[in-house]
Amino acid sequence: MSRQPTVSACLIVKNEAANLPRCLASLRGQVDEIVVVDTDSTDETVAIAERAGSEPGAPPVRLGHYAWTDDFAAARNAALALATSDWVLVIDADEELVVKDGPRWRKALGAEGVAYGLRLVNVGPAGTVESEVADALRLFPRRPEIQFEGRLHESVERALHAAGLRILTTAAAELRHHGYQPAAMPAKAERNRRLAEAAAAEHPDDPLPWLYTAQSAWLARDADGVIAAVARAREALAAGGSLAARQRVGMALVEAWARLARGEGEAADAIFAGALAEAPHHPELRYERGRRRVDAGDAAGAMEDFQACLRARTAKDRAGAMRTGVTGYLAHMELIGILAGQGEMARAAKHAAAAAGDPDCPYGEATRLRELEGKLRALGRQVKGK
Repeated sequence: MSRQPTVSACLIVKNEAANLPRCLASLRGQVDEIVVVDTDSTDETVAIAERAGSEPGAPPVRLGHYAWTDDFAAARNAALALATSDWVLVIDADEELVVKDGPRWRKALGAEGVAYGLRLVNVGPAGTVESEVADALRLFPRRPEIQFEGRLHESVERALHAAGLRILTTAAAELRHHGYQPAAMPAKAERNRRLAEAAAAEHPDDPLPWLYTAQSAWLARDADGVIAAVARAREALAAGGSLAARQRVGMALVEAWARLARGEGEAADAIFAGALAEAPHHPELRYERGRRRVDAGDAAGAMEDFQACLRARTAKDRAGAMRTGVTGYLAHMELIGILAGQGEMARAAKHAAAAAGDPDCPYGEATRLRELEGKLRALGRQVKGK
């Protein structure tokens, strides 16, 4: 009988006493060891990690320390260096692992020559899923040549390709991220912007750190900062730099949002048009253009975009980060408004039912939509009876 491959969960932490117990509890029974690299915590983080490793039946915890140098990749690589298992699962203290299918999870680990993207969902203050990444690259074989790179938004993608690994996705498990809470966002935005600007200063001809600077500026609600950083990214692209397709979409979105925030609707429309020429099926681009078409009174064009979003529901891989609901309940809700405005109550009711049945739809919103479905059906019967 072949040996079951082992998994090391690798974390880097700093002052995560509030989050770490939830994360560690989610790993119990799913991984074979936990590597926790502390980056100068001053709270109970280290003590929590030490206690977790001594609990009966818990996976062993290997504790390390790394003096923080404003470089996420360097800290991640310090954690990789302590891992001893066949596979590495990269997870943060404010995340939890949700294994949806245990046998499929272990079967995925038996594959060779592959790495996996996992669905990562960002959970809001009310516990609802607000955005997602369909294929966060967090599960890969432990090899010395696979190392993270990048001060901010560190990645192993280039290393995985260089190692000849096929990148697949698995629905056997997902990660739930609890870190994007309103109280924590100002500090995160400030930190991210500082690291992105440092990386851009080190590599001014690389468009990627300028993109991260733009995204960090958007988190800080600095539209002017977004526009300035995107301009530098475009200069770097024109000089021969490159961005992945999903990164170019991300740049278009953040620039368009910044233009809209400055009241520059026509400029935003041009950005959406250019991005859609390159990525015509990207759900978030179609959703945003659909909303702009609603504002312009183009109901037919808007419906086309929102229906395209719904068709993309099962094809989100490699699309990058997206608001949850863009391929589901949010698109249905936009169609409800258009169809109701056209007197198509029965069709609107069907979209209300579909939106309410979307598992990502917040409970309160789903309740309202079910009530709306009943009202729309009643109105439809009244119109039909006249």
